[in-house]
Amino acid sequence: MDADGPIVTPFTRLLGIRHPIVSAPMGRASRPELAAAVTNAGGLGGLGFSWDSPQRIEELVGAMRRLTNDGPRQLRPRMGSNEL
Repeated sequence: MDADGPIVTPFTRLLGIRHPIVSAPMGRASRPELAAAVTNAGGLGGLGFSWDSPQRIEELVGAMRRLTNDGPRQLRPRMGSNEL
């Protein structure tokens, strides 16, 4: 394996990424800048938007799209009620 080359695994082939690195889409902790950096570096950047309004979600997704190259992205909205 070349130090600058991709890490090829079934996981990376399935997702079309260069490295088996995934940033978790954890609500407001995963910002567009972090998700874009992971995607641009060859991993799978994740953007979460728990508790955000539809307008804010559009802003976050737009920011991630502007910051990323053509790599894959994962977006994770919060589903369900606040009651457990």
